[in-house]
Amino acid sequence: MRSILLSVVALCILTSPAYGQCQDTFLSTRSVTLNQETQLLGNIESAALHPTHGIAVATADPGIVLLNSEGQFRQDIGRVGQGPFEYQGPLVLRFNNERLTVWDRGNRKLITFDPDGQALQEWTGISRNLSNFALQGDTLFGYHGGGLRENYIAAYARQDRGTPSAQLGQAPAEHFPLSLLDGSSPIAYDDAQQQLLYASPAEPIMHVYDTDTGATSTVDINDNAFNTEAVQDYQSLEDINSDILGASEQAFKSSRFSSIHVVDGGITLAVLQHGVLEYERSFSEAVENQTGGGTLDVGDVVTNTRRLHVHLLDANGEQDACQSLSLSEEAFETDDPILGPTERGFLTLRTESDGSSEIEYVLTEYYVPNSD
Repeated sequence: MRSILLSVVALCILTSPAYGQCQDTFLSTRSVTLNQETQLLGNIESAALHPTHGIAVATADPGIVLLNSEGQFRQDIGRVGQGPFEYQGPLVLRFNNERLTVWDRGNRKLITFDPDGQALQEWTGISRNLSNFALQGDTLFGYHGGGLRENYIAAYARQDRGTPSAQLGQAPAEHFPLSLLDGSSPIAYDDAQQQLLYASPAEPIMHVYDTDTGATSTVDINDNAFNTEAVQDYQSLEDINSDILGASEQAFKSSRFSSIHVVDGGITLAVLQHGVLEYERSFSEAVENQTGGGTLDVGDVVTNTRRLHVHLLDANGEQDACQSLSLSEEAFETDDPILGPTERGFLTLRTESDGSSEIEYVLTEYYVPNSD
């Protein structure tokens, strides 16, 4: 039986998926098992990989741990709290050049650490929370998760703290229920092209914002499996509030634009999610049988066909290839199987257990080989 938190239930149904156009193979993989002999990790929320400084991992406890490239513990980063340079979590991690940048949703602030774990900068005063972010120097692009037809990306200048200098992207109605899910905030910054790349999870369209000129354009992601019909009955706050469990389940039945990753050489990976992960019981049935606590027992997995479509785009936005990834059941135990970016791809998590209470965490990097 499976007892899972409501906020991270993974249930996705897509009728008659069309995967035929996504059969290329261009990604390589490298996996590392994280060593827990000196540091117990707990549930992992986010991770980022730097080619020199190793792997940064954020746990739900919360806590930030830095490991070397082989998964060996190096040091803890920062500490929990509400004071200067302290975090509450959950945390989103990104490496920006030689620095580790952390978005702390609990305290609504951005903290920057150097490779040795020394706190360098703190950005406070941001009134709205971020589900994802990208940095360009002293400009923060925050993905606010969206709502009904509101601008869901804001640009902040460090000197202005929490006052947006620009707002981008008017969300379609379907974005609202999909924003209930983690991993529904695709955004990345392309340093080489000086462009912000972002998308609504409800459309197979990548938006391009030129930060020098302010010009905007779009790139259609050709994916005939993309379908958001499942969430069309939940296009208002009233609809969702009247049936929050139904809205959550329908969101998991929908396709969504999962993430964007910019790798070396001006290459972009646009990741869309499709497929089926069904459990024995619905959310409503699990709630009726709930005896206490914050978890829902949804039973065993009945069907698991969820997969990622990874589209490879060149520097001109032209699609070169599309690879379909069918990940392990464990990788889809949370809303989003992608923990974070690397300089050449992205990271996923798989948990392994021998039946005892000890769990092994295996990180896998999916990357474009010629971006080394």
